[in-house]
Amino acid sequence: MRDPNRIYEFCNELAEIWSKVPDWRFGQLIINVLGPYPFYMEDDRAMKCFRIFLDEVYKKKENENKQ
Repeated sequence: MRDPNRIYEFCNELAEIWSKVPDWRFGQLIINVLGPYPFYMEDDRAMKCFRIFLDEVYKKKENENKQ
């Protein structure tokens, strides 16, 4: 059985990431970051994709601030 505590850790980190694009709906976030078929993706791989996405958001904001 999977550790049920992983749900809260994952959701809390996801909330932090989602807050960087608050205009997006939940479905947009999932599809834009994980692609159209995230069903079989393990939690750790999904979170890695969200972290990469967050890094890209920060890079984009840094570039906008430099201009």
